[in-house]
Amino acid sequence: MRLSRCFVTALVVAAVCTTSTSNSTPLDLKFGYAMDGYDPLSWGAESLDGQASALDADGNIYTVGSAIVDGVYQSFVLAVSPLGFDRVFGPKGIAFVPNFVGFGNEATSIVVDGDSKPLIAGFVTLPIASCSSTETTYGFVARFATDGSIDNSFGNSTWTGTALVQLPCSISGDASYLALDASGRIVLATTVRPKNRDPFYVLVARFDDNGKPDLSFGTNGQVALTASTGSDSLLATNIFVSNKNEVFISAVDFPDGASANGTSIFKLSQDGSLASGFGEGGIYLPSRTEWTCCLAVDSSDRIYIAGSYANSEMYVIRIAPEGAVDDTFGHGGAILFSVGASNTSPQALVLDASGGFRVFGYAQDYMYDTGRIFLLHANANGTLNAAVGFGGIYEEPCGFSNCSPRSMVIDKQNRPTMTIYSGQPILYRYDELFGAGFE
Repeated sequence: MRLSRCFVTALVVAAVCTTSTSNSTPLDLKFGYAMDGYDPLSWGAESLDGQASALDADGNIYTVGSAIVDGVYQSFVLAVSPLGFDRVFGPKGIAFVPNFVGFGNEATSIVVDGDSKPLIAGFVTLPIASCSSTETTYGFVARFATDGSIDNSFGNSTWTGTALVQLPCSISGDASYLALDASGRIVLATTVRPKNRDPFYVLVARFDDNGKPDLSFGTNGQVALTASTGSDSLLATNIFVSNKNEVFISAVDFPDGASANGTSIFKLSQDGSLASGFGEGGIYLPSRTEWTCCLAVDSSDRIYIAGSYANSEMYVIRIAPEGAVDDTFGHGGAILFSVGASNTSPQALVLDASGGFRVFGYAQDYMYDTGRIFLLHANANGTLNAAVGFGGIYEEPCGFSNCSPRSMVIDKQNRPTMTIYSGQPILYRYDELFGAGFE
């Protein structure tokens, strides 16, 4: 039987109707409702672009992104309770980065520390002269207090509550990725795009828990990573810090003037040096990869990456701790899958409490198709969980235009919550039995 169902978002007033080929819904229907007065225009913002989400120890959901305020991008954090009902953070549940009002800034990553303080990362262009320019682009990390105010005890700059990293002579900012290590230190990875048209490279910076540069890491708290070929550009796509405080970076190689040419996985020791026992000199180059979006490391130091190649094919690869393909996983170390669309894009890979993992993404059949969301649910050995959807993959029509999945988190009840962007951030949550739920 074909059912139609409507539901509302957790963060903003927006009804979404979808259809399913099943007579049972995977949605967690206890999650979310229309919040009175939750209109983006009431915040003075023309639009809200949700980028990523994170959970605190109580299951509250924090979503970071950028909003257009008076024609300038401004970073924000939204927060809702575990059921998506209550606004738990800042005025009306939203807080902007007050330090950069009037300066274009965009946040793309978020983590929540052990004190339930959210930290966000992004980039900002400030009116500071450098490199024959009147402006300078910086990567930034900002920390909020639990009430949504900026945490003035954090940072390394005149902008209190903020740690800044200059991107040397960079023509523009790029997506930044953020992680915490077991000691509470903050690790940032971002891409530097030199104005002189030299190849892009990845800059990794580590801060102590108060936002000061960690001088025991790299040079002055920073490490620069370049493409293995030396002439290609390198674009950071994700970061993960293991429980041993080792830093893993996924990045995509771009030959000059060409499309993505493959993936590099970097492993850094605690001091920022490339880990000599991993791959070739601390770098592993998996085969048959074009665009790797996602990265996770399990308790056995096995590395999972997910991405796409040839637009329509997707993969999950597991890498052994020493930096070689793990042949015990999937078929020859990989899962290759497709959802029958001409344009596919995995966006998140998250390990779950059972030892398995989920991959969340988007599929579009043609340019003007609104597309659909998919969720792959696999066991630890790489076999798909046949109880989910069709053969381990569940699909849901977006039901609205400009659908753009961004990230996924999984709570203590094993319920995935996805961040979707469609002119405003929307949270979707699936129930724990189906392995997925939409809100």
